[in-house]
Amino acid sequence: MGKSAYEISHRRLVNALGLANIRLGVMGERFLRDPNDQTDLIAEVRCVEYLTGALIARLEGATPPFCRGDMVRFKLPGSGPVRIERVYHLENCKWAAKLAGTVADELFAAGMLELVTSARARE
Repeated sequence: MGKSAYEISHRRLVNALGLANIRLGVMGERFLRDPNDQTDLIAEVRCVEYLTGALIARLEGATPPFCRGDMVRFKLPGSGPVRIERVYHLENCKWAAKLAGTVADELFAAGMLELVTSARARE
């Protein structure tokens, strides 16, 4: 498993964010020509949000409560474990997670989740 945006170098993070913004611009142009072509556009918006959040978290000295690959479950009785695909840093030091098997643009507040198994413990 590759490193998350929270683990790569400053330079690599800034470069990745720049490239994601360029891709988003190109896809936005394509969307203007064909409004039905939204699949790549939505994924690229999420990518820019992810990388921007990682950069802001780093500048603020904030640490994500979970990491990619962690197994978590909802703080509800009977909920089973789900793997985290990405952790997003939102405004006001709030965190959200993209979970495996969920809709591409669906994020869950970190406060709704509890750690079952850390990906770092499995390495």
